[in-house]
Amino acid sequence: MLRVQFQEWTFEADVDRTKEVYKKVHRGGSDECRCDLCENYRIQKEFIFPNEVLDLFVALGIDLRKECEIYATHKLENGCINYHGWFHFVGHLIAGPNCKQQVTETVWTMDLLPVTSGFQIGFCEDRSLAFFDKEDDLVQVEFETGLSWRSERPEPNEI
Repeated sequence: MLRVQFQEWTFEADVDRTKEVYKKVHRGGSDECRCDLCENYRIQKEFIFPNEVLDLFVALGIDLRKECEIYATHKLENGCINYHGWFHFVGHLIAGPNCKQQVTETVWTMDLLPVTSGFQIGFCEDRSLAFFDKEDDLVQVEFETGLSWRSERPEPNEI
């Protein structure tokens, strides 16, 4: 296990195991979906992550092209569309806040840290829609960003 520090978080990560699994995954969640909103994300996904997040993904063995899930939540005041998604890596959250906060018995919210004015990130030990084996201990990397409409398809009136 490799110890990785990112802002206020410390992780233990099995980088080799993480890379091994991502190599077996052919496509990310946005590549599996044919909706207009996923198309808009898909054509921009290699350019939306801040450099320090890209460096973190390399350190952890995460393939940024293979997110587990992505979805749009609403239109922002600036006209961009708010997207939320996540990845996983094999390891443990050693120090730093758990971004997944329970509000009620069945409702959870995400408390994400701004990295730039348009990008937020957080971490929790979870395995939602994971590509990994059940035996793997995982950290879920949650992110949120606003993207302008770049698809050649018509922009949806409602999100």
